[in-house]
Amino acid sequence: DIFKQTSNFGYNSLTVSSIVQPVTVDPNAFYRIKCVGSGQYITPANYSTTANAKMVQQPLNSNLAQQWKLEKAGNNYIILNRASGLAIDVPASNITNGTNLVQYPKHGGNNQQWVLKAYTSNTIVIGTALSNMKAMDNPANSQTAGTNINIWDQDINGTAGVNHQWILEMVSANAMKSANTILSENDQLSTVYPNPVKQGETLYINLPE
Repeated sequence: DIFKQTSNFGYNSLTVSSIVQPVTVDPNAFYRIKCVGSGQYITPANYSTTANAKMVQQPLNSNLAQQWKLEKAGNNYIILNRASGLAIDVPASNITNGTNLVQYPKHGGNNQQWVLKAYTSNTIVIGTALSNMKAMDNPANSQTAGTNINIWDQDINGTAGVNHQWILEMVSANAMKSANTILSENDQLSTVYPNPVKQGETLYINLPE
């Protein structure tokens, strides 16, 4: 040291985290929304285009009901289904743990607005604008197709389990005809699911109309 003596010094620990970039969304694109924990995608139950159909997870397929457009609403997003034009909605603004999400006509209320928070370089947490402590959840990290997607406790700035982490997979950059307009029959595909189907399971055939 300055007195030509040996100095004793201590170390303070310092944690350096990687910088997570803001979420970037193409306003003209469609996205599939995949759960990191299950590898399955947010889908209206039975590929329904009707209001109040619950959100479930299903394996990847070509049905347009599995595609979403993210419309900016201030700092948040409204998530609109490509097949129905309906928005992912927290019914009755109920933020009780386990509330199942549905699709409902767009009105832009906070129960239809979602906060996209980057978690890693390619995953996000999707929190409801109703509360910064609730987010989209695949309950108990279910691996079962058809499991309801709900909301559950999640600090939007905290540590998230894989059942609270989601990946946006871009499908196309073709804009929806209208946020509340169902696409024409010619734009929709028939879908048979599940595929493969096991003996004893129910086989669904989803026709464009």
